[in-house]
Amino acid sequence: MAGMPDPAGSAAPETAVVAAATALAQGDHRVCAHRLAHAERHLAALPDDRAVPARLAAVLVRVVAALPCPDGAFHGLVRELDLLLEALPRGRTDGRPELRALVRHGYALMDLRAGRPRQAAAGLRLALPAAEAGADLQLRRCVGDLALAEALQGRFGRAADLVARAERLPEVPADPGGCPVPAVHLAGAWVAFEDVRLDDARAELGKVRQAAGRPPDGLISVLRALLTARLDLASGRPGQALAVLYSAQEEAAGMPWLRRLLLLVAAEAQAATGAVGAAMESARAAGGAAGAITLARIQLGLGEAAAAARTVRPAVVESTAVPADVRVEAWLLDACLAYRAGDGSKGRRSLEHALRLGERERISLPFAQARNWLFPVLRGDPALLGAHRALIGPLGAAAGAGTRPDADPGGSGGSGEAPMAFGRLSARELQVLGLLSEMLTTEEIATEMCVSVNTVKTHLRSIYRKLAVTRRGEAVRRAHHLDLL
Repeated sequence: MAGMPDPAGSAAPETAVVAAATALAQGDHRVCAHRLAHAERHLAALPDDRAVPARLAAVLVRVVAALPCPDGAFHGLVRELDLLLEALPRGRTDGRPELRALVRHGYALMDLRAGRPRQAAAGLRLALPAAEAGADLQLRRCVGDLALAEALQGRFGRAADLVARAERLPEVPADPGGCPVPAVHLAGAWVAFEDVRLDDARAELGKVRQAAGRPPDGLISVLRALLTARLDLASGRPGQALAVLYSAQEEAAGMPWLRRLLLLVAAEAQAATGAVGAAMESARAAGGAAGAITLARIQLGLGEAAAAARTVRPAVVESTAVPADVRVEAWLLDACLAYRAGDGSKGRRSLEHALRLGERERISLPFAQARNWLFPVLRGDPALLGAHRALIGPLGAAAGAGTRPDADPGGSGGSGEAPMAFGRLSARELQVLGLLSEMLTTEEIATEMCVSVNTVKTHLRSIYRKLAVTRRGEAVRRAHHLDLL
């Protein structure tokens, strides 16, 4: 329809709606809005048998144009689309399930932006089967938003599966607004971060940032800033993390639940810079179970173990209303405090709770961050380590640097020191390490792996950095010590 005449001189609203849809498909939002306004000026003059389907088509174009960056009028548009679909004669939409899926998706997005990820996930799961009847873009959006809803609940295993599903869909270069599907990459970044794959997380966040056309909506922008700050913090740059968080405050103003998430990361960053008073204030302002855990870690860093135990105990819950990653951190801190107090039995029970939940939901990050006390404890408990080697084993490289065999269980997380940078070996790096242990030269490793010598050298530099060594022999010895070989 790209060659159709400009409908400005026509009084037929249907023509203007088709022209608006064509402009939207070409990524021209300004022309789309202009033609929709022209159509809506003439809709009132239509008889009912033409007005309802014409109005339905116009609202449908507006809803699609608003995605994936809904504006303030989005709720009203989705509600109007819902009512118009209900007003059609029975059976008229039986062959178009994707229309009803779009309505369900719209309501779920409103739940997501209101900080109700459980309700959003439920709505998106209902929309997903019908979305498969629509275009690949509609399905990718639905899968991406569902992955994000699962990540917000700490269900990173489910989020990872959904991200993988989205990546298997046919490539969608851009949506009608010229913007890729940022939720897929944002969820992918979050999964990679919790799996301690920091480079992958940065790469996925870069894809969100580089979205063409209109910028992502407030939710996407704030969550991207939140993850960027957490990456900075994990890499030992708390000052940079605070700057990122500060710049995101204005966009989070209309979403109090997002502001609480920013406060939690700010508290960690403030504690890392030595601003303990400000950190405690931020943690208290954030509130909830996550705020209590952050506050308890700060108290522990000040040497107030008894106060930390009192603060964290109410947060040690199994309620599904608390995100899974928060529950893992609660059990892990409870275990740390128990071991520190000499109560090994209680510490082991809490640690086992954390390990089971972390394994089930694919949450690795808190265990890597607790490495200074956790790995010595696990080395002294081979049965517990063996039962959860699938979760802990890959983190060995991350925990190797700076971990002392006699580390104090109280010396992690809430120590008040800046977090140490960490990373885990990729599958290819582990392959290089294995060949290295067989005394192969760089050229022989390249031949064995069918890659260039420069690629092997790049892998070696990354391995040395992650294992905190400078020579091949040291890398192999450290790898054996960490059970990587």
